[in-house]
Amino acid sequence: MENDPMAAAAAARAEQQQQQAQRQAEMEMKLSDHVQSFPVKLALPANVLSPETAAAAAAAATSDDSGSAGDKDKASSPSAAAAAAAAAPRTDQDFVNIRLMESGIKFDEVQSLGEASAAVANFVDGMKSTGCYDSVQVAIGRPAPVSGEDADTAGQSQEAQQARQGDGGNGNAANVAAAAAAHVEPRHLDVILGEKRWYKLYIGGGIKHEGIIGGSSSGSSIEQLPRVQMETSAGLLNVSGCSDVTS
Repeated sequence: MENDPMAAAAAARAEQQQQQAQRQAEMEMKLSDHVQSFPVKLALPANVLSPETAAAAAAAATSDDSGSAGDKDKASSPSAAAAAAAAAPRTDQDFVNIRLMESGIKFDEVQSLGEASAAVANFVDGMKSTGCYDSVQVAIGRPAPVSGEDADTAGQSQEAQQARQGDGGNGNAANVAAAAAAHVEPRHLDVILGEKRWYKLYIGGGIKHEGIIGGSSSGSSIEQLPRVQMETSAGLLNVSGCSDVTS
């Protein structure tokens, strides 16, 4: 029995689509591995912001980029400064930086984006587990200014790398890695904390029916008597700035 040409063509198309999907999956995996291995250097300390101060900082950065004098004057006015101070988070900055380092963030050192992402995920889970925050967001922000010492070190590393290339590229892998690390631009780490109210108060009530046994000439009977029951509880959240909970 001869093979059906249409069935053979359909099978060939299906195999071709399968191979194409496999190649695309491999390319996406290679791209993901490349992105995860991208080197990052996070500057110490991290910026601890509330959603309000983060929005104000973004607006200020936009006005700086646009160069509008009116927007700059408005952002630097005493009323804007007072509003920013009132909206500042209660959480202590040192506490946040310690928790970041405990989670695996290596400040002022080069680490892969994958390692930094895993550390950030651990930090966010830990902060949310305290019950003091409605939201916890972490973002790699704008480039941090480089100090004179770091700039000199980067210049020396660049000269050393050029010298090795002039010698035919005989520098060892450690020197090449050190030179590459020196050229990683440090960046700010912005931690945006949506804090819950500093107090927690609950007042509730209801009616509870209790049964009592009463006697009569025809025998005993059970009657339900209503009783008003009230319940209150109070607690304090993050008063010291270290995600403390008092009840």
